[in-house]
Amino acid sequence: MEDLYGLVIVNGPYSRDNSIVKWFTNDWGENKTDFRKSLKRTGVSIAERNYNVFCKEDIKVKVFTSKEAFIKECGKYNIIPNLEEV
Repeated sequence: MEDLYGLVIVNGPYSRDNSIVKWFTNDWGENKTDFRKSLKRTGVSIAERNYNVFCKEDIKVKVFTSKEAFIKECGKYNIIPNLEEV
């Protein structure tokens, strides 16, 4: 199983300041393509729950194979993932 890490960024309909950012790991042993598709579906679900109006272009998915690159990118969004629990 390949270690994959992902970020789902859902921008608010009126402002990028109203973004929701969630992090995920590849717990189900998916390959990179399936993991990306799963994260995209998660992003759509987050948008549907939180916003009345959203564009699919407002949902961004980032997938990482490097733990260090993932942690660095999380820092840009002020997220500190606890990967020890995973």
